[in-house]
Amino acid sequence: GGPSSLDLHGMTVIEATSALDEFISEAILSGHAAVRVIHGRSGGRLRDAVHRRLKLLRAVRAYRLDPSNPGVTLVAF
Repeated sequence: GGPSSLDLHGMTVIEATSALDEFISEAILSGHAAVRVIHGRSGGRLRDAVHRRLKLLRAVRAYRLDPSNPGVTLVAF
């Protein structure tokens, strides 16, 4: 199937939100149960935008920061 991780480094919040929507759709169609969204540790704005968006997506069952890497959010469907 499609990729199981998305790297948002260097994107604006608008670009990242758009890329996230597309990535989540592809991941679900590919049958992934979980994916990783890489926003970077210093990317507070990106991280917050990603989390706000994930809250609104009905397909997303849960998400949390990766305990071993705070620059990554783990998403489950």
